[in-house]
This record gives sequence, C-alpha cells and structure tokens, in this order.
Amino acid sequence: MSKLILFEIVTLDGFFADEEGTQEWHKPGKEVDAFALEQMKTAKAMVFGRKTHEYMATYWPTEKGIQAEPEIAGYMNKLPKIVFSRNGRYTKQWQNSRLAAQPLKKEIESLKKEYNGNIFVFGSADLVDGLVKENLIDEFRLLVNPEVIVEGIPLFKSKISMKLSEIKSFPDNEVLMIYTK
Repeated sequence: MSKLILFEIVTLDGFFADEEGTQEWHKPGKEVDAFALEQMKTAKAMVFGRKTHEYMATYWPTEKGIQAEPEIAGYMNKLPKIVFSRNGRYTKQWQNSRLAAQPLKKEIESLKKEYNGNIFVFGSADLVDGLVKENLIDEFRLLVNPEVIVEGIPLFKSKISMKLSEIKSFPDNEVLMIYTK
C-alpha cells in the first residue's frame, strides 16, 4: 500500500509561506535540490489544495520552471495531480490534474490503493489540516530553513504528536526532519 507523505519547507518559526503566500525566503542549495529530485523519483502521485495547485501551475509547466529545474519540472508535470477544492473547481489548468472525486478520507484511501508508491502533499496548509484531523498522513518530511519571518501562514493548525525517525542536515544550513505518527 502507498504512503501519503507530507513534504514541506518551513521556517524556524513554523511558517510554510509568508503573508503573501510565497516562499521567497527559501533559497535551496544544490544538495537540497538533489534530495528533492531523488524524492520525486519515488512519487506516484501528488495531492494539492486548490490554492497551491493554482500557484504551482503558474510555475512548473512554464518555460521559467522548466529551465530553472528541468528534471524536477519533468516529474511535477507528468505525475498525476489530485486537487481538493472546497468549491469543487479550480481555474489553472495543469497537465495530469483532476479534481478529487470523493470526500477527503475516502479519496485518500482510494489513492493509497490505486498507486503503488509514495503520494506527496506539497503546500496546501488547509488540506494538511484536514489530513491531520483525519489521521491520513503516514510520514512528515519537514525541511527547516534557517529563516525567521515572524508572520506568515503556519503549516499546522491542529495539534498532532509525531515521532522523530530521521534527521539529515545540508551544507546550506537546512535540516530535514522526518517524523511518523
């Protein structure tokens, strides 16, 4: 059975985006990019909230995204993308994307049976909150960036307990912490 893995870049003070919803503060080094690529090679599908999907759809399939990180863009563009939207729609078209057909818990359970491999969640704080409340995330990969932005969009909105299973540091001072439930 597949695993649902949350992969997030966060600041030291727990934000995954600034007040404008961007991660302009994150400047990954070569080693982080290499890790991201290796991680993408294990992905079979991705799930997004509507806002994150629309944001990423303005970057990865564009010339800018493809030129900046061609290998990662290749994976981002070809993998199936399932979008969760409260209003039942999304506006930015991106290849291999579809709207979730079922309520959150049923859709994730179906995806875990359908795909033989890792399913990743990127961004999508509101979706993450729903996934946490439903206890659907199997692994939390938090890449902590050595930045404090004081105000922004917090990653977690609900209480959760996790167990640390691995720590990896990168030369650019970022630290990857992998947690399970």
